[in-house]
Formats: sequence, C-alpha cells, structure tokens
Amino acid sequence: MTTQETKHITLAATVFAGVTLDKWVEIGPNGGRKTWWRASSSRDFQVATWSHTRKQAARSAPGYTGE
Repeated sequence: MTTQETKHITLAATVFAGVTLDKWVEIGPNGGRKTWWRASSSRDFQVATWSHTRKQAARSAPGYTGE
C-alpha cells in the first residue's frame, strides 16, 4: 500500500478484485472519518467518481472481472 499525506487528506493505493484502487480518508472538523474509494485508472480524468465501498469502486474500473 502506498500512502501520500496531504494537509487533511490521506491518499493511498490498494488492490481489490484485481483492480488498483485509490483510498481517500477524509477527517472532519470534529474528528469524524469518511473513507472513499475510486479506481486508480480514473486518476487522470477531470471528473472521477469516489465510492463508499471498494466493491463499488472496483466495478467502475474498465478491468473489473468480478470477485
């Protein structure tokens, strides 16, 4: 897993069902956390969809073949 820290966002990459995913952990002002996922193949797109689950994010990737 690769991790890059920004001011309030942690970006990391992992593999799920054969698809490389980006992970974005959002920390709110009161310390609450939300985790978002997207297919790393969509990094270069101007508009990319972030999902709440790894499965949803993997399904949106062009190379997804199922579990």
